[in-house]
This record gives sequence, C-alpha cells and structure tokens, in this order.
Amino acid sequence: MITVNTAISAQESVADLPALHLDLLQLPQGMTGTLYQMLDVLQMARRIAQIQQKKSLNLSWQWLSGSASAVTTIATSSSLPPEGIAAGALRVLVIPGLFVANAVDLWTVPTLYPWIEAYLNDYLQRGGRLALCFNSLVFPAAMGRLNGQEFCVHWALQAGFRQRVPEAVFSASEPVSLNAPFYYCAVSADIIDFSLRLLSLHWNADIATACRQLLFFNSNRQQHIGGMLEAQWLGRTADSPVYRAMVYIHDHMQDTYSLKKLAEVARSSERTLLRHFQQVLNKSPLEYLQQLRIERACIMLEITIDTVQTIATACGIADVNFFRRLFVRHVGMSPAEYRKRLTLRSGRSRWRLEHEGNSVKGAGDGQG
Repeated sequence: MITVNTAISAQESVADLPALHLDLLQLPQGMTGTLYQMLDVLQMARRIAQIQQKKSLNLSWQWLSGSASAVTTIATSSSLPPEGIAAGALRVLVIPGLFVANAVDLWTVPTLYPWIEAYLNDYLQRGGRLALCFNSLVFPAAMGRLNGQEFCVHWALQAGFRQRVPEAVFSASEPVSLNAPFYYCAVSADIIDFSLRLLSLHWNADIATACRQLLFFNSNRQQHIGGMLEAQWLGRTADSPVYRAMVYIHDHMQDTYSLKKLAEVARSSERTLLRHFQQVLNKSPLEYLQQLRIERACIMLEITIDTVQTIATACGIADVNFFRRLFVRHVGMSPAEYRKRLTLRSGRSRWRLEHEGNSVKGAGDGQG
C-alpha cells in the first residue's frame, strides 16, 4: 500500500518545507558502508526533488571525521550550497555501528574519544538529534542519557546494555525508533528504511515514498508492470510496428519464421518493418528471434536433462545440426559443452529411481 503525506498540499511551495541537515560521522571503528547507504538515499531524494522541479531542496549533508583528538569536517564530501546550512535547519548527527572484537570492548570505545561526550552534549543542547545504528547506542548510554528511554537493541547486545543501563528498556519490538532526541536503528541492514523514515518525518514524506518505491522490491508492482507492458499501456513504442512484432515473436517462438506474417501482425510492409527493426534493435526480426531461441536453449540446458534434439524442438528449430551451429555462433561453445560447464542440475543417472528391480525415469529424462 502506498502512503502519501496528505498534510502537504499540491499548492504548497518548497520554501515552506522544513530544512534538514545531516552530519555523517566517520570514526576509525565505524561501519562506513552504513553511511554510504544513507548517502545513496539522500542523493536519490535530491534527484527526485530536482525532477519535480523544486526550487529549493532544503536538504543537505556533510561528512565529519572523528579521531582520538577532535572532529573535523571533510569539505570535499558535502552537499552544502555556497550559503551553507539553511537557516533553521534541523540537524541530525549520524553515527554508524562500530566494529569491535566483543561486547566487552564495545564499552571502551567512548573512552577512545575524550572530546565526544562534550561534542554530543553540545549538539543536543543546540536542538540537534542523534541517529544511531546498531551498537553506536553505546555513546549516549555511556553518557547516562538513555534513562527512561526504550529501544529494540540487537539480541547480541542486550545483556551488556541491560547490565550497564538498567534504567532503560532494550527489548522493544520495533527495530527502528524515532523518539527525539535519539533516533535508533537496531541493525545496519535496516539503514535504508531508517533513512527514509527520517526524511518522511523531517523533510518530505512524498519524496520519501517515491524513494521507497524505487529502492525496495514490490512483488505487486512487478506483476502489474508485466501486464501493463503486455497490454501495450506503457512504453514509447507500445503501439509501434516493432513492438507489435516483438510481442508476436515472443508468443510464437516455436512457429516457423515468416516475415510476411510478421509484417501483417505489425500492420506494416515487410521493407518498413525490416528498416524499423534495424533502427530500434540494430538487428533483423529473424536475428531477434534466433537470439530469443538461444536464450531459451541456455535456460533449458542449465535446468533440464532434456536431449539437445528436444531442446532444439522446444526452441522452434527442427534441424538439430543447424541448432548446434547457431548455438555455437551465439554462445561460443557447443550445447554439450555449455551444459557441462554451466548446468544447474545433477547428472542424468541421479534422476533414475530403482524400485523393486525396475528402473523408473525421473521427470524430464529423455533418450541418449
């Protein structure tokens, strides 16, 4: 189900949208890949906003590098406009999970950065928020800032957190929580969902929804798009002779090739159809058909134990010798060699069942 932000009207200007700035903190022990995944989401959100012709994006970020002595800004890794962070922007400091040898060592990490407690306290006092992932929750925990808070901490970390911060609850059911001032993602694998929720909460829910549609697999949409394409509802060439011919070739791959029949289906002359195919696909209809037949043959060679003759027939080629030559021309090896190197099934002998002395062939078992 698609959820949109009904609180933002179609007439509302971009300038009315809240400004959001994220500081991405890179530490020596940090899981930097988590930050890069969040960066991918932020960049996609900006691109969608640009596609929608937003005049002012009001979304920015910059990379921070933390060492044992201080935190510095990495100027070359920033999306800041010349005028800097937008006035009144909500600032969120993102701290990724940490690589540590064990749960005990985790609690020594805050001591490696003498500056970090004062830095985080100042960040929070200025109205900023902390976005924490996996075990980086250790920083506010070591500061005594989690009392009375509730989080879904990863099972591997719960014993340590419960022991050291008994005033907090670490067994919440939701892996992502957005309770200010601490936003938390229990596992790094959920960082994309975490990032989208942040954008939806503090920037633009509609753009966050658009990003989600692009970044997450949706089985319903996969099914719908197939039907829409087949119904010729989508695509710039949906009603073109080439498209009609392609659909017919797909549906009649086993039939004998006839350019005359294909031109009739495409509602075009033979000469025009050949010219259009060459312009669009850089190949003739027959070459396109042969490519599809070889692709089907490859699949059958990989996952079935059918003979080469059976596969050739299934691909619409009666002459097995011609099929072998065509296969070599497209793939660079014979069907037998292809099956030997790339099969996804066990050998033919594994598909014979012995029952009371009678040999019973398994499904798909053919001759020779």
